[in-house]
Amino acid sequence: MFTIEYTGNIDLTRVVSTRYGSVRVTAVEDLFLKRLDSVRSGSSTREMDLDHAQLILDAYGDEFNWAYIDAVAKRQLTTELVAMMRGKGARSANERAARRIQREVRSRKN
Repeated sequence: MFTIEYTGNIDLTRVVSTRYGSVRVTAVEDLFLKRLDSVRSGSSTREMDLDHAQLILDAYGDEFNWAYIDAVAKRQLTTELVAMMRGKGARSANERAARRIQREVRSRKN
């Protein structure tokens, strides 16, 4: 079920053009926060929600408005989860960078 009222930050949403017309897509920050709130509330899909949050963070974390995430996380009592995920995201980004550098070094040797 969809509602007309968007509960996230409308300024962070994106407008995407499709062959059927333009649509406004929810902010990735809000998707991330929704997954963490679901985990906090004891959802039966907790593991899947954490996996989804990690996928969102890995794909868009560099673009996140962290001030917004921190403010909302404080209201929804997920600051510890955000800190945990942020740490994982930093490790993830470092691992991706290390793999990229290794590939570059290997390609230069060949």
